[in-house]
Amino acid sequence: DRPRIPAHPSPAKHALAAAAAGEVVAAVVAVGEGAVPPPLFPAYDASTPFSHRAELYRGAVSTILAARCPVTGRPVILKEYERVRMKAKHVARVAREVAAMTALADLPAVVRLHARFDDEVAGRITLVVEHCTGGDLFRALVLARGAGLGARYAAASVVAPLLRTLVVAHSRGILHRDIKPENLFVGGDGAVKLGDFGLAIDSRSELPFSRSGTLDYMAPEVLANPALADVDEGPGVTRAALAARGARPYGPAVDVWAVGVLAYELVTGRPPFDGGDEAATAARVLYSDALDLPRAHGAEWAAFVRAALAKRPGDRPTTARLLDHAWLALHGWAGGGRRTEEARRAG
Repeated sequence: DRPRIPAHPSPAKHALAAAAAGEVVAAVVAVGEGAVPPPLFPAYDASTPFSHRAELYRGAVSTILAARCPVTGRPVILKEYERVRMKAKHVARVAREVAAMTALADLPAVVRLHARFDDEVAGRITLVVEHCTGGDLFRALVLARGAGLGARYAAASVVAPLLRTLVVAHSRGILHRDIKPENLFVGGDGAVKLGDFGLAIDSRSELPFSRSGTLDYMAPEVLANPALADVDEGPGVTRAALAARGARPYGPAVDVWAVGVLAYELVTGRPPFDGGDEAATAARVLYSDALDLPRAHGAEWAAFVRAALAKRPGDRPTTARLLDHAWLALHGWAGGGRRTEEARRAG
């Protein structure tokens, strides 16, 4: 997994700092307007005897485990967070993560949040999350040994369903902000689902501005913002306050950029702006217009990537427009971006 860039890196660690892929914190939040609450059956609590517990990852504040539900017998993912290690920024991520998963719980291509509960004795918060038994796409890319996953699979099975999900997410104000192969999971039926909403934010209630994410997938407008140590994202932050600190809020175009990087990496087996080190990669993202677009992958693919990776966010198409792109149609996608958007507006 590629480490994320934290929102407020220390001066000694200006670039990347290790963080859990799939980092999630839990909190009680209101269900978004019009959203379908996540399924809460069975009624898990601190006494639930999950079996076959196997640690997958241990981070600074969390531990991620695979386990088995004692009621259904099905595999689940447990994300356990130690309250004593949590800071205010973790609590803020709690509300955003759970709110985003709740607001998008009606979408089939989003990993399900089954339940959350507190263990007051152990001082632990636990999320019970859908276990996608096919693993993530980063693992698939590693196994492909640099060959990519194929244009047809990338277009029809990954990018198009992801864009459909993002059309709805963006219409509800939600930005994911960490789209990458590590956060795209394959279910038992082979369908690809978007997970890890640890950096998600509702842009209707908070201005997104943090310089955080995964470097290979961060849009230029995200990297261009300074890492502000004296202000966190929150409802009270204003555009004027950000401008005084040299920062600007950004919008859904950051996810469009990430989709462009994804389309490139899934087909070629490598990210488009990798410079060999963090500084060189960041410079390419910010300033370089050079894109290596091998002709073997086709003019339609090249046009899709160019459109999504426009340096200026206003020059990028919306997710709905990208759904109608010729590259997706070439590989069997029937389009429907505008129809998806119109249906969303109709109700």
